[in-house]
Amino acid sequence: MHGDTESPRRARRGNRLALAGLFAVFVVPILTAYALNVWWPYWSPFGRMNHGELVKPAREIELDGIAEPATGRWILLHPVEASCDDACEARLGLVKRVHLSLGKDYDRVVRVFVHRAGVSGERVRFGDAGLISLPAPDAWFDRFGDDVPALLIVDPQRRAVLRYGSEIEPKGLARDLARMLKISKIG
Repeated sequence: MHGDTESPRRARRGNRLALAGLFAVFVVPILTAYALNVWWPYWSPFGRMNHGELVKPAREIELDGIAEPATGRWILLHPVEASCDDACEARLGLVKRVHLSLGKDYDRVVRVFVHRAGVSGERVRFGDAGLISLPAPDAWFDRFGDDVPALLIVDPQRRAVLRYGSEIEPKGLARDLARMLKISKIG
């Protein structure tokens, strides 16, 4: 007689465990995701993936004068306020090597050297036929204030997405560029 009452209790306990298991499988991940989103919105489980600094929000870049060669292509943009010194030329050479390393995606990217209208870009242009030299007015550089980046990656819709300082790691730049080209449906 005692064994007959034990069976319904065991069945109810099994049902409760099954319900708790379903709750754990379906509801706990949703609650965890919500809590992470609300209380720790900038937490990233994998750390930083890109080597450049993400431009937030993506900034529109006007590049008058290069409509044809850069239409629908990614742009590696070198803004230089003064004349291009040895460090500037070294960065241009480094970015040229990264560009060449893209292989089949080489044609999806164009390199542009933007300099102040009064400063000549011929010293740089002479040794690099693939580099587009573009003079820009002082107002173009004013958008950056005192923090003009050494390199900007601009998407085919002319928005700056990543910026790099004077110290550019070639492998990091290559990874960033390859990742963007791989996932991009444009350009």
